[in-house]
Amino acid sequence: MGEPVGLFSPQLRRNFVEFAVGRAENPRGRPTFEQQVADGRVFFGTPKTVIPKLRRVLEETRPSIYGIWGNDGKVSNEDARTCIRLLGQESCRQCARSARNWASRTRSS
Repeated sequence: MGEPVGLFSPQLRRNFVEFAVGRAENPRGRPTFEQQVADGRVFFGTPKTVIPKLRRVLEETRPSIYGIWGNDGKVSNEDARTCIRLLGQESCRQCARSARNWASRTRSS
């Protein structure tokens, strides 16, 4: 699967800096939606399918900040509101609970 989400080699970080200042192409290229799903950049589905994927990324990377987009592209207002509600009431709540458990285990070790 490659590097965990958010972790880059020094060379890849340099490539992103070169891209950010306009001296290079995006090092990630232009992946299709399917490629982004396959390599873990995009998650979608029900809380039952998304929560394990989010937990895996959080447990493997232990980020201090993790950004989540509720929806992207052409999504109806009703679907966008449902997505945001499910993220807040289900997915993020479960992941926060997991993070607190990891933190308490780390402190007691």
